[in-house]
Amino acid sequence: MPGRTLLDVFLKSMWEMNSFDALHSLFDSLGELLLSPHGHEGDTQERVYLSKTSPLGVFVRRARLEFDRMKFEDTISLWSSFIKYRAPTAQWTKRLAGLASGGVDAVAAEMGIQEGDDVYEIAYGDLDQPDDGTQNASLDDLDRILEFQLDRLQRFGDRVPENMRFQLRSMLASSSTVHRQAHLVQFFDAWKAGDYTSAFDNLHRYYDYAMQTREKIHYQYALLHMAILQADFGCFGEAIAAINETIATARESQDMTCLSFSLSWLNHMSKAYPKQMKNAGYTSMLGSERDALTFLKAKARESKMYNLLSATLLNEAKLNLSTMSQSGRYDMAITLFDSVDTTAHNKSLKFNQYLVLCIGIIKLKRAIRRSDWSTCSHLLATLKPSADPLSDTLDPELHFLLSETYIDYLVAKGDYAVAFTTISALAKSLKEDHADILQRISVLLMQADLFRKVGKPEYGFSVALRAASVAFKAKLMPSLWSAVGLLANILNALGECASARRLLEAVLPQSLENGDNMLSGTLYSHLGDSFMGLADPAHTTEARLQTTYVAKAELYIDRARECFKKTSYLSGECEQLVKKAIIAKLRGDEKLAEEWSQNHNRVWEEGLRSVEQI
Repeated sequence: MPGRTLLDVFLKSMWEMNSFDALHSLFDSLGELLLSPHGHEGDTQERVYLSKTSPLGVFVRRARLEFDRMKFEDTISLWSSFIKYRAPTAQWTKRLAGLASGGVDAVAAEMGIQEGDDVYEIAYGDLDQPDDGTQNASLDDLDRILEFQLDRLQRFGDRVPENMRFQLRSMLASSSTVHRQAHLVQFFDAWKAGDYTSAFDNLHRYYDYAMQTREKIHYQYALLHMAILQADFGCFGEAIAAINETIATARESQDMTCLSFSLSWLNHMSKAYPKQMKNAGYTSMLGSERDALTFLKAKARESKMYNLLSATLLNEAKLNLSTMSQSGRYDMAITLFDSVDTTAHNKSLKFNQYLVLCIGIIKLKRAIRRSDWSTCSHLLATLKPSADPLSDTLDPELHFLLSETYIDYLVAKGDYAVAFTTISALAKSLKEDHADILQRISVLLMQADLFRKVGKPEYGFSVALRAASVAFKAKLMPSLWSAVGLLANILNALGECASARRLLEAVLPQSLENGDNMLSGTLYSHLGDSFMGLADPAHTTEARLQTTYVAKAELYIDRARECFKKTSYLSGECEQLVKKAIIAKLRGDEKLAEEWSQNHNRVWEEGLRSVEQI
C-alpha cells in the first residue's frame, strides 16, 4: 500500500499476535508454508512455498518441532519475552494505535482482567522488571559464549570476571540442558584460581558427562586435561598413564588434533622435566628431538593446526640456537636478540629470563674466543647464581648450552682437571635423562678433545670414533665432521698423517658448505698439520715432494687463520701465526720467522686492546 514500508507490515504482524493462543496458532500454521508432497498449491495461489529440504524449509520445520517439545512454563516464558521485546514499538506509528490499544493480551482484556488483579499479576507481573539479559538465551548463544570464554581461558589464562560469572550462571540456570563447555569453563577458572579441589571436581563432571553421552571426543579431552592437571601436582606417573590413554583413544577415533597436541605436550614435558619423566617410566615415542619436531611439524601442516605449528617451529628455533653462534657472528646474534619486542611479553618472566640467558651465553662464547678472561669471570658470576651449569633447577633447554660454554671456558683457561670432572658429570646427567643424541655426541667430542689437549690422544681415539659412528647413523653431519676432525688430529699425533689427510679432505668441502667458520678453521688447521707431518723426512725423502707438502701446509694454515679471524678466535689465529714462524725457521729463513713472530705479538696485543675498549 502507498506510504507503507516493510517495517509497518512487520509491526502489524507482531501486534496482531495478541494472545498466548495466537502464539500457538502461529506455530501451528507454520506447516502451511511448506510445499505439500502431493499437491502444487503454488500454482493456484499467489504465495511462495518452501521445500522441506531447503534451508528455510528445514528452519521452519525445526522451529515448529522445538516449540511443540517445549514445556508449558518454558512456553509462557517465551511469550513473556516476546511481549517485552514488542513493547517499545507500541507508539512507533499511528497505524498501531488500534492494535496496541488492546494491551498485552486481548483475551485478558475481553475477560475484564486488568493490571493489579491476582490472575494478571501471576501471568504478567514480571513484565515491568528490567531484563538483565540472562534469561531465555538460545542454546546456540550459550554455546558460543562458553566457547569464547573457554578460548580466552586456554590462550591467555584470563579468569571470568565476577559480573560475567553471575550472568553465565543465570543463563545456565535458565536452561534445562547440561552444557559440556560449562564444566570446562568452571574447570579452567578454578585451575587458574589455584582451587585444585574444584578443578578436579569439575573435570570429573566433564568426564561423567562424556560417559553418559557415550561421546569419546569428550572422553579423550577429559583425559588430556587430567594429564596436564596431574603434571601440575608433580604426579608424573599418573600424568603419563592419562596421556597414554588419551593417545590410544585419539588414534582409535582418528582425532589428529588431539593426537598431535598430546604428542607435542609429551615432547615438551620430556624436555622440561627429563629426570621426573624418566623416573615415572616415560620413554620417547618419536626417537630423537629432531625426529619429534619433524613429525609434529608435518602433522600440524596437514591438519592446519597453526597453534601447534607455531609451537613446533619455536622449539625447532630453540634447538637451532644450540648450534646459532659457531659462524662467529656474535654481534649480529646479540643485535637480533636486542631487537626482540619485549613489550608483548613483559608479563612473561620465563621469556625475559630466556632472552637474558641466551644473550649472556653468546657474550660468554665471544669473550672466550677473544681470551677476555675478566669478562668471562663477570658473565659467569652473573649467569651462575640463577643458572648454575650443574644445577637441576635450570631450564633444560639452556642447561646444555651453558654447560658446554662453561667447559669451553675451563679448557681455554687450561683448568683441565675441573673440565674433566664437569664433562663426566654432564655425560652422566644426559645419559640418565635420555637426552637428545646431538647433545650426547657433543659431550663425547669434548671428552676426546680434552684427552688430546692433555697429551694423551690415544685415550681419546676410541671416544672420537664412537662419536663419529653414532653421528653417522643419526645423520648429524656437523657432529660427524667434528668427530672426523678429532680423529684426524689424533692420527696426526700418532704419526698417521696420510690417513688423517684422507679423512680431512673428505669432510672439508661439506663443512665449508655448512658455513661453520669455527669448524672449518679447525679442520684446515688439522690438514695443515697433516701436510707438515707428510713433509717429515721419516715419511718422504724426496725434496720436491717435501717442498710441495710444506707449501700446501702453509696454504691451509692461512685459510685456518682466516676462518678463526672471522669467528674472533684470538688464540686460534695466533696459533696459526706461530706455525708460520716455525715453518719459516725450518726453512732457515730467520728473518721471515722473526717477522711472523712480530705479527703474532701484534695480533695478540691488538686483540687485547680491542677487548679493553669494549
